[in-house]
Order: sequence, then structure tokens, then C-alpha cells
Amino acid sequence: MGLPTERRRDYARREKNAEKGKIRHDRFTVRKFVFVIIELIMAIYTSSQAVLLDAVYDAVEFIMLLPSIFLIPLLYKPSNEKHPFGYLQIESMFVVVKGVTMTAVTLGLIANNIEIMFHGGRSVSFHTVAYFELAASILGVAVFIYLKNKK
Repeated sequence: MGLPTERRRDYARREKNAEKGKIRHDRFTVRKFVFVIIELIMAIYTSSQAVLLDAVYDAVEFIMLLPSIFLIPLLYKPSNEKHPFGYLQIESMFVVVKGVTMTAVTLGLIANNIEIMFHGGRSVSFHTVAYFELAASILGVAVFIYLKNKK
């Protein structure tokens, strides 16, 4: 005995939406990875702890993004006897793990920056860092406008 026709259509629609979301997510993931690499190169080149903090934060966010690629299809699966509320609890647990990880990384980098300050700090090329951050900000605004107009 199969599913009622309307329920099958609903499930097929959810699967289709999940696949579209996965494709968009994959494209975003590749772009995020490239940006993390660029930030790490700039952090090494400029010896800037601010750029390093930004790069590490984005890298951790990227690493935490990878498992979500596999979680997206689960979120669209219907509830059943084994999972009466569906798979939405997985998302909540994932958000908690991501938050704890991001907090731990941020606290570690803050502690490292405080240690560097107590030992005299570092000389950083302000103009290089400022131009890089300005370019990153402009790129972020351009992506925002593009995505907003794409709807």
C-alpha cells in the first residue's frame, strides 16, 4: 500500500526543494572556501591578528557548513514512526555545536591577542589591511545586492 497521491506530491516537492537548496549551498561553499584561503594569505602576508581572527572565524564557519550539506535533505523528510517530529532536532543540535565551537575559537584568539599585546604587539601595514577589508566589505555589499535582486 503506497502513500496517498497528495502526500506523494508533497514529498516529491520537498525533495525537489531540498535538491535546489543543496545546489545553492554547494556553490556558496566553494565561494566561502576561496574567500577563507584569500583571508589566510592576507593574514600571513600582513601579520595582522584582526585578519587572522576573521580568517579563522570564517574557516570554522566553513568547516561547520560542510555537515549541513548532508543535513539539508534530512530536514525535508516527512515525520514517521521512528521520528515522529521529523529530523528538525538535528538542526537544533547542530546549531548548538556550531555556537560552542565558534565561541571557543573566538575566546582562544582573543586570549592569543591579549598575550601578543603584553609582549609589545606587532607592526602591521595598516594600509594593506585597510584596503583588503574595504575590498572585502564592498564585495560583501555587492553579493548582498545581487542576492536581493535575484529573487
